[in-house]
Amino acid sequence: MLRLTSHKTFRILYYILTKPNFTQVELNKRLDISLGLINKVIKWGISKGLIIKAKGLYSLIAPNKLIDMIASQYTIEHSRVFFVDFDKNKLIKRFRPLLRLCLFSALESFDKEFKSNEVHTYYSEELINELNKINRGDTKVTIYEQPYSIVLKGNKTDLIQTILDMHSINQEHLTKDLRFKQWQTMQ
Repeated sequence: MLRLTSHKTFRILYYILTKPNFTQVELNKRLDISLGLINKVIKWGISKGLIIKAKGLYSLIAPNKLIDMIASQYTIEHSRVFFVDFDKNKLIKRFRPLLRLCLFSALESFDKEFKSNEVHTYYSEELINELNKINRGDTKVTIYEQPYSIVLKGNKTDLIQTILDMHSINQEHLTKDLRFKQWQTMQ
């Protein structure tokens, strides 16, 4: 069984999710990962019906199935929960350099119709120290352990990472429109 969340394998699969038409040489040059491992991952993807090859070019044909498979191999666990006396939007603005927004907080930036009253972020000791200085209140801040190498865009996970994270906590239904927009398929 291929461990999809191992560092190098994840980087290959993540690249394929961002650029569904690719060559092995391109992956080798872009990611600086051995052709042997790339070949192993591509053969695995073909055997699972995720990837096809036509005219020397590989194509990811079932991105949602790949997301399912990656998400099934990890869980995101929260390490701390704070309830602070601070407005959510002001908290995000004030602590932006310390935040690595994920899950529902990242989803809000990609889906303008989705709203959450909470802040979800990956672990940062500095952020915990700052939150400990704030009076307790009603705004919930959940801090999560990073399950593997995350992909950030600014201070939040990027779209594909957000989709993966939401899927890993069984909230994939919230990303259905985003996934269709990204890959033009629900396979």
